[in-house]
Amino acid sequence: MNPRGFSHSKLFRILVSLFMLFGLASWNPTPVGSFLRGSFHTIFLPVERLLSAISHSFVDARDFLTSVGDMKRENERLTEENVRLLAENSGLLSMRDENETLRKSIGLEAREKFDLLAGEVIASGGVNERGSVVINRGSMHGVRSGMPAIVGEGVLVGIVEETYPASARIALVTDSDSALGGITLVNGTQGVVRGDRNLGISYVNVLQSAPLAQGDRVVTSGVGGTVPSGLLIGTVSSVRDSGDRLFREASVLSPVDFGKLRFLFLIR
Repeated sequence: MNPRGFSHSKLFRILVSLFMLFGLASWNPTPVGSFLRGSFHTIFLPVERLLSAISHSFVDARDFLTSVGDMKRENERLTEENVRLLAENSGLLSMRDENETLRKSIGLEAREKFDLLAGEVIASGGVNERGSVVINRGSMHGVRSGMPAIVGEGVLVGIVEETYPASARIALVTDSDSALGGITLVNGTQGVVRGDRNLGISYVNVLQSAPLAQGDRVVTSGVGGTVPSGLLIGTVSSVRDSGDRLFREASVLSPVDFGKLRFLFLIR
């Protein structure tokens, strides 16, 4: 189409008219201008509706994507919070279990009766010291050789044998070299408590005439040492004659599992 033909076409005249109407509507503030602007918007109403719908669609899509992003971030935050709470809960449970173990390790009666120093078992005595343990308290904490070590409501588990600045070695009552005076609660039968090959406890040097039976409870007599009287050793599980038949002896079962010792208390 040549330029001259286009300038006389209907499309050209319509475009010119619309341009003039738009110009008048923008420039003239009079009621005529308002009428022209109203006519312009009426003509282009379908286009405005379409553009508005498209605009709202974009806004809705943007809001949706934004909300999805916010939800994702919130979900990540909640996940991190949940992990943190689980970790804290595990820590609290661990502290509760430790406090429960510590609470069970010493009774109210023993706390009131003795001046105690708490210690934690940090190692066994070594290959050649199977009947001993090492605790995390030493001479710098006031630990001295000869101090009795107890658990529960006064159950004797051993005696401090060696001290170091920050630790100490305790010879358990199962140690083959340990020996201390004992007595039965019911009949007052005296004897000597010895370790039995680092595995158990024996009650020896009991007179043949002295009463001794299964179920008797043996406690410390307090004779000949730094160990106070009345600390529980264990319960007689079996009685037999000694090898020379001059005395009687017994196996004593302690209420303590020495392989699971964790906390104990030294009597100062």
